[in-house]
Amino acid sequence: MDTDVIIIIATAFCSFMIPALLYNFEIRKAGHFSDKSLAFLPLYAGVLIPVCAAYFIFYDVRDFLASFSVLEALVMFGWGLLLFLSSRWSKTSRFFPLFILVGAVICSLLMPDDAAAGITPLPAIYNRIILALAWWFFAYIYRYSNTGDGMTALQSLTIAVGIGILGFINAIPMFIGIAGLVFAMTSLALLVFTMPPARLHIDGNEASCIGFLLFGIMAWVAGENAGSCVLIYALFLLIDFIWAFCLRMSFVADYSDIMQNTAYRVALSSGYSPKSALGFACRGQILLLVFGSFEALSGVQGSLLLISSFVTLWILYKLRNLSESLGIRDINRQVLDDLQARVNEVKQYLHGDDDI
Repeated sequence: MDTDVIIIIATAFCSFMIPALLYNFEIRKAGHFSDKSLAFLPLYAGVLIPVCAAYFIFYDVRDFLASFSVLEALVMFGWGLLLFLSSRWSKTSRFFPLFILVGAVICSLLMPDDAAAGITPLPAIYNRIILALAWWFFAYIYRYSNTGDGMTALQSLTIAVGIGILGFINAIPMFIGIAGLVFAMTSLALLVFTMPPARLHIDGNEASCIGFLLFGIMAWVAGENAGSCVLIYALFLLIDFIWAFCLRMSFVADYSDIMQNTAYRVALSSGYSPKSALGFACRGQILLLVFGSFEALSGVQGSLLLISSFVTLWILYKLRNLSESLGIRDINRQVLDDLQARVNEVKQYLHGDDDI
């Protein structure tokens, strides 16, 4: 077996075991279920250590279409930790969205000119502005990926696996692909502990910290002319948020909470089980994973973006209407339950007349 393959497998294994052991330790210390938010720091350690090791082993400037800034990566990881710490201190937590924006601006300014020029055909300065705003937007709304047990980990896993695939099909440099693989394995560890029934809790600020780091790796991919691929991987979150936000802007009282308007929450409110809803979301995101990977093979940025958006809309529509896709047994059970409810209402009415 090739030495590089052995190192990659060992790196992936460490990326899974570091957070998994830390999660297990914290949960055993807190009890069977921890209501404290413990998700970010183990994931952070599971990403930072293997990515630093991969840089010294696999980084090769000849693999890059553009240049790569080590300073940008260091600031990204450093600011991600600062974001987490600021969210834990009551005096700074109120400024959390502003800290995300400042970090996004700094990291965007540190991106090399040729990498920034690869994001869109616009001049690099406009690309930096677009990147900073997109970074802030993505990291902030990543809290809306945290709609239920396992959903944040699942979305992170989808995007990170996609980045890993891009690396192994030579669409992006191998180092960035391994960084994606590392993030995928840490996300898998998080999924193991947060999937229903969850043993670990993630709060909104922690989800945003995860989104900040994840978008940093997505920005590296975008600098290598593969931004449309990671955009397709993230469509589930983006379109779901836009849908929920549009419902909120209708000013109907039932839609006043954006989080409750998301597809996963709607499915749960319809009586669908968390495991079934998570499984459906997983199958939908696997489909987006396929579309995003074929986007890289097409050689034309954005060629599959439109059809991927329509597919995502269909997936979210089906998730929002899972209660309408019941089997024969479920339909029969619902009919019997309705009949029983009507009988109970008649009995209550007759008993009321007897009392009079």
